Amino acid sequence: MDRATVAWYERRCRLNTLSRKAAQGLGAGAQPTHEHLRSSAYACAFLLENSGLIQEPAQ
Repeated sequence: MDRATVAWYERRCRLNTLSRKAAQGLGAGAQPTHEHLRSSAYACAFLLENSGLIQEPAQ
């Protein structure tokens, strides 16, 4: 992916956000933990989708 594209910049920003959230930890209480786990699940999905490890099904 070319570094001069909007798509590259958007993905780079998303990765930076994921790094900062991971460094924050879970927080106190059940609700912050639940929110953190949900956010982590979305982060994992984003990383997997953008890793190139998943092949698009042939049509």
